[in-house]
Amino acid sequence: MNLNKRGLSAFLYICICLVALSVRLYGLKWDQGHHLHPDERFLTMVTTDSRIPESLSDYLDPAVSTLNPYNIKYAFYVYGMFPVTANKLIAQAVDMDSYDGTLITGRVLSAVADTLTLVCIMAIAVLLRKRYSWPTYVPHAVGIMYAMAVLPIQNSHFFTVDSLAVMFSTATLYWILRYVDHQKLRYAACGGIFFGLALASKISSVYISPLFGMLMLYTVYRQRSKENIIRFLTCGALFVGVAYIVLRMGSPHYFASASWLDISISKSFTANVAELKRFTSPESGYFPPSVQWYGKKPFMFATTNVAYFGLGLPYALLVIYGFYFLTIKKKNILSLIALWCIGYYLYQSTRFAASMRYLYLLYPFFALYAGFGYVDLIARIKPVHRRLVGAFVLLMLLVWPLSFMAIYSRPHSRVTASQWIFDNIPAGSLIATEHWDDPLPLILGPESMTYGYGGEQLPIFGVDTEQKWMEMNRILSVSDYYVLSSNRGYGAIMPSEEKFPLQTQFYKDLFEGKTSYQLIAEFTSYPTVPIIGYQIDDQWSEEAFTVYDHPKVSIFKNTAKDSAELDGSNVDSAEK
Repeated sequence: MNLNKRGLSAFLYICICLVALSVRLYGLKWDQGHHLHPDERFLTMVTTDSRIPESLSDYLDPAVSTLNPYNIKYAFYVYGMFPVTANKLIAQAVDMDSYDGTLITGRVLSAVADTLTLVCIMAIAVLLRKRYSWPTYVPHAVGIMYAMAVLPIQNSHFFTVDSLAVMFSTATLYWILRYVDHQKLRYAACGGIFFGLALASKISSVYISPLFGMLMLYTVYRQRSKENIIRFLTCGALFVGVAYIVLRMGSPHYFASASWLDISISKSFTANVAELKRFTSPESGYFPPSVQWYGKKPFMFATTNVAYFGLGLPYALLVIYGFYFLTIKKKNILSLIALWCIGYYLYQSTRFAASMRYLYLLYPFFALYAGFGYVDLIARIKPVHRRLVGAFVLLMLLVWPLSFMAIYSRPHSRVTASQWIFDNIPAGSLIATEHWDDPLPLILGPESMTYGYGGEQLPIFGVDTEQKWMEMNRILSVSDYYVLSSNRGYGAIMPSEEKFPLQTQFYKDLFEGKTSYQLIAEFTSYPTVPIIGYQIDDQWSEEAFTVYDHPKVSIFKNTAKDSAELDGSNVDSAEK
């Protein structure tokens, strides 16, 4: 590659990274400061309540560390400490160490981390391009693909641990591939550093460890000799040792004591993980977050969501195309990567709780396959049509991410609905809401606190017993309005009719206008196709894809109370 081409290549890399970062930072205050993502809200609370320990020894001692969630009233904590610690340090450095401030610094941290994931996967593509003589611009195409993947864009807007875990895992893969090429101790050590940070961000990052093991073993398979075996064992031990050191530094709360020779895990952490496992299994019973998973078809539900929403159909087809030509037709180290990808995908997509975010770790690989697929596909087109076809395919790929980004260009649907409530519902009215969902209206300012709305939460996730429905009917009879601030309730319950027969029938009657509650207002923030303005109804997606940043809000009015009041006024008039 001559100097001009190198300059152009470097310029393209920079542009891709800047565009990706801009997209991930766009609409950073998407909920207008109301903390509407529950996991993010929890992590923000932990960050705000934590304190930087007075010494390094205090930080490393899980029994006394003021960064250990278990020591600051948070008995249930299953995440790594590193994201919270990093956010705390950043917030203090920029004088934003508050409940609202750490929300913003945490979201910036997620956006930057996901952009660095893009840098890592492009760097991996560069390594593979050199190894297999791929076309020059495959790494650029890989970067573009990751930049426009919707699930990473969405998760970059949330302060959660996932974006850091994915970034560190992808960085680990880069250094392991460097090790495969050169078998240097320093590459194994670098891999250990990043893998330790991945585990310190989210313990489930351990799922990618079999891939690293297979790749390191590949060096022995490629050249079977005594020296190579000794080198592999040495580098493997170094990788594990460095990862352990970094893990203890990044998340000391995982461990039972401050002794580095004691590798036993904290009883609090193991108990929390066991409880989380029960919550995300059929044993969870009527636990609200788990109800949504009953009746979902293994593999198909996750695959449909990934293809339609996480990637977009054109992108998903390109992933399949690239996967075929890189794995099926080219037998090489990529076959090992593909083997792990298939195994991980099958494992996560067939679990009881097959959430899209559990597949977030695969999105850098999706970008790798799609990027190669895009370049290979265009190369097969006749030169006279190549630019036109390339532009058309790219345009088709851009439709979904650009449509999705529209939700960050407008106020949150719950904020819009709250303002409507203040403008249209009389002060002092009783507003029924649902258990396990954010109640409306939100507080939009000091003036909104003077309206004096009352109301109770309906126990919708309770077992359909007579006692439950006595309570339901009591609340509904006295309430003036009924607000569904998302589909979290009916979206999970109606597909589980066998568990909630009466609740399901109630929702059917409600939406068909067969109850005294009549729909009077509805607020949505659907993804919107640019220029033509077509709105994409994505309410049938996995719950987590919509309920945080663009839920559908429905407001119903109790017309029975209106009739009663009208009848009362007629009686009064007659008596007079």
